[in-house]
Amino acid sequence: MVKQKSPYTRARKVFGLLFVLSTFFLLLFVLYTPPLPVAVHPTPEEPFPTPIPTEKLFPTPALSEPFGNFIVISMITSIISLFGVISSTILGWRREKRETKLAELEGKRQEIEIEKMRFELDKMKTTEEERRIKK
Repeated sequence: MVKQKSPYTRARKVFGLLFVLSTFFLLLFVLYTPPLPVAVHPTPEEPFPTPIPTEKLFPTPALSEPFGNFIVISMITSIISLFGVISSTILGWRREKRETKLAELEGKRQEIEIEKMRFELDKMKTTEEERRIKK
């Protein structure tokens, strides 16, 4: 039996590559995004810790805003890629399972045909022998 390449192989590879890349960028942005600092010592006017604005700590606040957007986009891409990898893998498995069953059925059908032909051949031989005996 000749094994055919699944049409889902390419999709599986593309989604797998997208998943790996988006997960890499997600980790990159999570590790290198500056955290939002919190005041450690509360003041009497504010008994609970309050976030310190990033403008006071980082001179360029424009950097922290795009990183947040990149993290969200990277997470969405990771999730979609993961679903793509899973679905294309499942579809590929189902197709391979279906092809295996069809191949087994085809093999059984051929065996039955061979047995049927042998039976007919034996029947023809016996009828020929009977004709020879009668002559």
